[in-house]
Amino acid sequence: WEDISGARDFDDLPVKARDYVLRLEELAGAHVSCIGVGPGRDQTIVRRDVLASRV
Repeated sequence: WEDISGARDFDDLPVKARDYVLRLEELAGAHVSCIGVGPGRDQTIVRRDVLASRV
């Protein structure tokens, strides 16, 4: 496994991890808005701010 705990942006993830997320979105027909890369609060990649889009 590659350590991704320092990733703070979607583009910081390894190519295979990004491809996996994109494939999940395709299969689910829904967007992945947050990706956890560790146990800390600051270890979350926010791809789409779902709260801001509903205002």
